[in-house]
Amino acid sequence: MPDDIEEDQAQWARVKRHFRKCADKVIKDAMYNARIAAVNYYYKKIKGQKMSKALGANEIYLTEEQYLESVVDWLAKDMEAWRWLAKRWASPEWIAESNKHRANRGTEGPGHRYGADGHLGTARRMVSI
Repeated sequence: MPDDIEEDQAQWARVKRHFRKCADKVIKDAMYNARIAAVNYYYKKIKGQKMSKALGANEIYLTEEQYLESVVDWLAKDMEAWRWLAKRWASPEWIAESNKHRANRGTEGPGHRYGADGHLGTARRMVSI
């Protein structure tokens, strides 16, 4: 019986680590999308211009004041958090880091080309050759 409890605790720890990793990704993606939504809102409602990610919203950086004129409904519920994000997104340091990450995307060589087999199938084929 004690082995079962220890095994359950170890499994629960693995589940929590995996959940945290996934939750971090969801939050990161939500913040990325919130900034683009703010840019879209600003261009559509304030400037009266069409804007979307396809039109380059992800490459536009607003000023802090412009972000504050935008509305992202789920973030607007906490104005202190919204002000903090607007200040952060408009900072030269954050913009430089964002541009650096954008420039680095896709520079790590070709993506995985394993087909339907995935990593394991490819490894098995390599071993059997």
